[in-house]
Amino acid sequence: MKIDDYGQFVIDIARMSCEHDPMPPWALALKTGEEVGEFHTAILYELGFLRHKVMKDTPFEEAADVMNCLIATLANLYPNKTPEQIGTALMAAHVKKAEVYASRIGQRLEDLCVQRDGSQADGKNSEA
Repeated sequence: MKIDDYGQFVIDIARMSCEHDPMPPWALALKTGEEVGEFHTAILYELGFLRHKVMKDTPFEEAADVMNCLIATLANLYPNKTPEQIGTALMAAHVKKAEVYASRIGQRLEDLCVQRDGSQADGKNSEA
């Protein structure tokens, strides 16, 4: 899968959750907390701590578990929304939060993001 397909992948995860995950939102929120704990453990292991543990998943895989649980929680919290609406709302919220972060570091999101053609919003080529 290409990174350009990521938005569709989020929609597909939401669709899968709507169709196949019977957990209520509160249970999925608890499951998300458990997955966050596993993500923390994977990070500690990666940093050289907890060597007595046997880790089957990397921090990337644990982060994916967290993200999948979050999407499932949203899909089941809003059963009247389509997976496309959930994906669109999540993307809009992600952009909004990224804009807040960019402003906190004294930047504009548009100046930090690389456009699909490889250029930055200010017209500079990111590969130069």
